[in-house]
Amino acid sequence: MEANYATLLGKQMYKDIIAYAQPQMIYDKMSVTLSVDKNVFEYIKMNQLDNMGFDDIGPGADMDNDVLETTKLVSVLDEKGKAPEIPLRVIEDQDFQVVDLVSKSLARSYARGLNEDFITAMNADISTNSAAAAATWDDAAGDPYGDFTRAVARVEDDNYIGSTALLHPTAKTYLINDPNFMIASDKAKTQVEDQNARATARVYGSDLFISSDQTSTVLSVVDKDNFAWHLQRSPLIIEPVPGLPSRRSVVIRAHTRYKFQVIQEVAGSKTTSIL
Repeated sequence: MEANYATLLGKQMYKDIIAYAQPQMIYDKMSVTLSVDKNVFEYIKMNQLDNMGFDDIGPGADMDNDVLETTKLVSVLDEKGKAPEIPLRVIEDQDFQVVDLVSKSLARSYARGLNEDFITAMNADISTNSAAAAATWDDAAGDPYGDFTRAVARVEDDNYIGSTALLHPTAKTYLINDPNFMIASDKAKTQVEDQNARATARVYGSDLFISSDQTSTVLSVVDKDNFAWHLQRSPLIIEPVPGLPSRRSVVIRAHTRYKFQVIQEVAGSKTTSIL
């Protein structure tokens, strides 16, 4: 009987957790997901940071044939998870409020864990296109919109597209209250209009996203399609199993295997010391 409870509970909780977690996810707006078939992923990275260009060729002249320098790298995936325990009497009594609270808690933990891992990798690996703010945004001399546009421009200077920007909610307050930002924004109002996308605004060709997982002092901008990979060995798996023989309970095993790997750091930029 407990096994049947576990199976039914698992199916429902998986749907709930994915639904609750999706609006909170940021990493999938700023990286490309690749499915991999092993825990150690090998990839090739080009050492040159600048893009190749076509050169003029004189009559009978040789074309530029410089050898591209590459490095073979290895990324080791991480396995992460949580296993809360629910008393069986909660399920027998159909106390779905408790089950819902567990689902929401797992969803927040899942989304926050992946967001934090991505943001840590992103902000740590962006070095070439990094600059300090002209002044902190809470200062009278602060220039939030100017810092924003310069961060996007640093990505575009390398022929990438600054398609996605990320701010902490505290920093967002200063940016959206900048009159220049309000004029430039494609939207007349700045509140979240699409709860699934969580885009606060589209401005200067970039979608602005807000997450409390972002460092409050940093503005990050990336070309979503070229900056980083979300290497996924296993998506989120929910495995409800009977608890210990001495307990009338169900254990919810939630786990996943993944790694965030920055592959082209010049496709991203960051502005530090904004607060």
